[in-house]
Amino acid sequence: MVVAANWIGVRGVLALGLSAVLWMLGCQAPLPDAESPEARLYARECGICHAPYAPHLLKPAMWQMQMERMASLRRQRGLSPLTAREENIILDYLTRHAG
Repeated sequence: MVVAANWIGVRGVLALGLSAVLWMLGCQAPLPDAESPEARLYARECGICHAPYAPHLLKPAMWQMQMERMASLRRQRGLSPLTAREENIILDYLTRHAG
């Protein structure tokens, strides 16, 4: 039980650190294909809470984890969840332009 609690604490710290790094490195960069419907959906939905991060900052698997994390945060904040189609569009966009 203590190991699980420590792991959750470590994951939280890592997520916070990752968020800070992403903000410093990528929230000011222009999005690739910025005028595409996919980029606009990403900017609109993810921009509700923060500036959209440059997709090249993370690897595809990391974007998958971030999408799962953001879905949980949307629920916690009382925001409507993305549809499966919206999630797929955003994740496809991010992984297509991932680093």
